Amino acid sequence: MADSPTPKALLLPEILKKIFELSGDGCNALNARVCKDWSDEALSVIWHDVDAKNLFSLLAPLGTAPPIGFTRELEEEDWDRFERYSFKVHVLRFSGQYNISLFKDLGHGRRRLDLLPNLQTLYGPPPTPLLAYPSVQNLLLENCNEQQLIAWLAIISRRMCHVQRLTIERGIPPSDQLLSSLVSTLRKTLALKELKMPMSYINDNTFHAFASLPNLRSLQASDLYRIPTGPGSEHLSLRSLISKAFPSHPFPSLVALGIELNFSTAGIVIPRLNVSRTLRALRMRSWCNESSDACSSLFEVIQKACPGLEHLEIARTDIGGTIRFSTLDGIQCFQNLTSLSLCNFIPGPNHTFALRPLLDALAGLESLTLCDAFPSPNFVHLPSSLATIASVLKNLKTLSIRISAGSAMPVSKFPVPFLKLQKLHLGASSISRPTEVAMYLSRLLPPGCKLEVPVFLERTKWSIVQTWVPLLVQARVEARLKARMETERALGPAFATE
Repeated sequence: MADSPTPKALLLPEILKKIFELSGDGCNALNARVCKDWSDEALSVIWHDVDAKNLFSLLAPLGTAPPIGFTRELEEEDWDRFERYSFKVHVLRFSGQYNISLFKDLGHGRRRLDLLPNLQTLYGPPPTPLLAYPSVQNLLLENCNEQQLIAWLAIISRRMCHVQRLTIERGIPPSDQLLSSLVSTLRKTLALKELKMPMSYINDNTFHAFASLPNLRSLQASDLYRIPTGPGSEHLSLRSLISKAFPSHPFPSLVALGIELNFSTAGIVIPRLNVSRTLRALRMRSWCNESSDACSSLFEVIQKACPGLEHLEIARTDIGGTIRFSTLDGIQCFQNLTSLSLCNFIPGPNHTFALRPLLDALAGLESLTLCDAFPSPNFVHLPSSLATIASVLKNLKTLSIRISAGSAMPVSKFPVPFLKLQKLHLGASSISRPTEVAMYLSRLLPPGCKLEVPVFLERTKWSIVQTWVPLLVQARVEARLKARMETERALGPAFATE
């Protein structure tokens, strides 16, 4: 048994790591008891990504009531136990409030300056220089008040200038002091590649600082909750973009941009920031009441300013106005797109003929999302739209759309099916005849396609559809295979192949 290839393969660290990464901590705790080779790899997986409570409890018991702290003084043997695992920690996650005395105890008792020498990622840490290592590349700051954010920005400026990914999650409008600290920090973090923060943090000064970052590849700015406002409400002024203070070659490495601006402002901002023509993914959301002309103008600007664009997401958050697909003439120029998402755009009076011109010029799409931000009958597509999309988009792998499942299914028994579709997400819609819907979808979907519905619909009649569709698809595949075999027996393989 020892000479068989299987045991030898399971002793290779690379293979063991891949296997253990698919297992939970409980299973890996058992794997660590098998042998020394397994133990090293299993423990490395367990302690690679760890919660701060689990890590610090190696030293001494922690209190349960916030703020969290040690329940006794640390002793020398506590550090022996901690040292065995501290080298394995690469990702450290904080949840809850921690007592400042805990970090003082760690600072006084530690045996090395670098408490966690291989730490690379921090999630939600309190502001403390104890974890501010040059090796940290990813930093996510969440649930911080303003003073904590200012403290963290000062720490980054002094000790973490090599951070590559910075995320700030906070919905409260920032003060001038916080924005000034942010600008000062950005001027020193030249290695920054990905930046994500609330849209309220973007003004003339911070945007100039973003534009000067030589390695910035992704900038994402959004607010989860915001009251729709009129044009001109942004903190980013158009005058600043054409001023001499704005870099002549802004965002030299920018590949992905997600931002919230009204469409008229975006039409000026996008050409200015994509001078280097590096942008490949664009997510644009407007909180204003946008017109059809504004949308068409924006698409034309994007098409001219971003010739290499591959992923495009345009969203309107108002439902008062209606913008039909037939008015989006500019979008048909995006022949290089592989992913398209349109939010709050209605199909039009005739769904099939409204979709066809939109899709004919986008035959290379691999992902399509036609969604609505608010439940409204205006944004529901007829079931026949699925057949229209399948007949045009031959390379489509992912589709998200809300169809009117309560209406009658198309009578065509032989619609053109999807060839490569891997996932179909159907938005919230009532359903009255689940069997009829399942039969129709089974004629369109290929084997292995995953059918998804919103979570709150999984226990409704949609569960019947999810159960029956893969069975019907498999039955159709078997029926076609049986018919082919009978044809081969009757007429010969050559005739059946033709």
